[in-house]
Amino acid sequence: MSHILYLTAAHDKGSPLDALVDEIRAIRKALNMLSKRATWAVDDNPAANSDDIFQYFTEHGADIRVFHYAGHSKQDALQMEGGGYIRGFAEMFGLQQKNNVQPLQLVFLNGCASAGMVKSLHAAGVGAVIATVCKIEDESARVFATTFYETWSSEGKNLADAFKMAVAAVHKMAEKADLPIEIKSVRDSGFDDAGEVAEIPWGLYLNSTLEEPAQKALLNWQLNPPVQLPPWVLGKETSTNSESLRKLAFEFGEQDADARKMMADTHCSELMALIIRLPWTVGTHLRRLFAVDKEQAPQQNQMARLREMMSGYKELTRFICYTAFSALWDDALRQKKMLHIDLSSILPGNRSEPVPDYIALLKKLYHELDLIPGDEIGLEANIKKMLDVLEKEPGKTIYAFLERLKDALPTETGVELSPDFIQNYAPQGGLDELCRRTEAYFAAMIKAALFLTEYTLFSVRAISVDKVRYFNLDQPFVHKTMTLHAAFSEIEPRPANRKTPGDNYSILLAPRSAGSSGDALEKALNLSPFYIDKHAMIGEKQDNYPAIYVLTNQLKAEDKATFTEENYYEYDYLDHDVNHQYLFENDHILQIAAHGLKQTVGQPLKPEEQRRFREICQQIEKLKTDFRSTS
Repeated sequence: MSHILYLTAAHDKGSPLDALVDEIRAIRKALNMLSKRATWAVDDNPAANSDDIFQYFTEHGADIRVFHYAGHSKQDALQMEGGGYIRGFAEMFGLQQKNNVQPLQLVFLNGCASAGMVKSLHAAGVGAVIATVCKIEDESARVFATTFYETWSSEGKNLADAFKMAVAAVHKMAEKADLPIEIKSVRDSGFDDAGEVAEIPWGLYLNSTLEEPAQKALLNWQLNPPVQLPPWVLGKETSTNSESLRKLAFEFGEQDADARKMMADTHCSELMALIIRLPWTVGTHLRRLFAVDKEQAPQQNQMARLREMMSGYKELTRFICYTAFSALWDDALRQKKMLHIDLSSILPGNRSEPVPDYIALLKKLYHELDLIPGDEIGLEANIKKMLDVLEKEPGKTIYAFLERLKDALPTETGVELSPDFIQNYAPQGGLDELCRRTEAYFAAMIKAALFLTEYTLFSVRAISVDKVRYFNLDQPFVHKTMTLHAAFSEIEPRPANRKTPGDNYSILLAPRSAGSSGDALEKALNLSPFYIDKHAMIGEKQDNYPAIYVLTNQLKAEDKATFTEENYYEYDYLDHDVNHQYLFENDHILQIAAHGLKQTVGQPLKPEEQRRFREICQQIEKLKTDFRSTS
């Protein structure tokens, strides 16, 4: 189980304090990245009483490493319903010890004059206590606590760093600029009620019974340590940019017979053969990295190239995750099985939330897929092989590093990566070294996912019925499709005759080898509503260049006139250049609600065209009922 940070707040009976709720909410937001990575579990009770806390420690005490309290206090007690004298809490904390080791290492008492409790907490084995000697104001308490956790949860920052940064944040407030706030090692706090008028608000009190190395280890404690890159992982780097990806393309060309035939027939390079065979959702990023036009290709090892590679990594992992989600949905409906996976885990509620860890979600999806018999297109077996690679070194470390970089990388053009991140991961060569390292690891992730080259991605533009008088045709349903590969080099519809009709306006993933009947779509997996082709749904849909969008956010809109809310879903345009500052950024977003398209892209659509998108929203709503959260 993950280690736990347990956040609590206590209010006056019958009088909730908004400031305390805001403090817990702000801290939880600051710790969101730790929860996302599942390295720490962050749990909170913004209206706790003593029974709640005792019950939680009874159930989870062995895993709680940090306990935070926000609320009223005095030198010997937390003022909460049910009684909060420190003696009882200290005894409870002491009972968590095993072999004289106290799992709870930090208690943060963010209330007025709480330092009188330090002695009891140290006696219970707690290594460090943050407490106050005097009365504190709500706003300064919130600033201090939020800054502390924001810093401590940042990669490579330790407990001492976090405390000092919180001190600096309070000192920025004019009326607090001269307050002495410090780290102390104390044997006996000696605090009493007189301390309430002292000038020292917060202190970080280290348990003096600990030896000096143990105290130093506490001060150096990192919630979010950098990923350690061992020599055999670092050995994957190359001395020049593009070399890692070209090496991958060469290996693919050497090992894949169809790729060799393609190169012989068309005289294309190994790199182009790889781009053609990968689904366009993935291959488009390689195409951009190697574009001939230097104005369009981030050739140099700078932020533009780094953002493009990470955009490619994000789409690679999201595409496989959404593919697994689609397969599991089909299997569950076929087996009439309810699945308990929260759709919000892949659909953030706003654009400021971090991008999900799609590999972590893929592991959960594979576990559910593996419980249901059947694997018609070999997808489960391929995902299993990929996950096996990522469970062992060096794949495990490579994946961890790329996730760290994805979270740390600014999405806005013109904004630089944190110097701390570069220092942690490329201390010798700076951004150039980081780019070459990222390219090597991105190439390793593509290699683990090369099974995608065994499938073809289709956009279904239209379905017609081919009938001849007095004849019964075996395959009367003609599907006008486009293949989504190689930057849409072939945009003319390719008809596919089938015995049964599929779905209009769908994105399909099918094995490259045709089925037993010669039907290329016989075993196709429908990726709608995760991916849609806007041009399959509007205007002269058979001939238009594909416009592929991916589902990204689940949002709510308030109608102030009717006091109602409605769900709507955002889709991002996949050919959006992350390094280009578009004049109208919103032109690359589709917003789909129950009544149809909320926001048009480019030329305004006809009402009937906007209404055509209603089915997409209905699909997602059904998806939400079929995948229900266990909470």
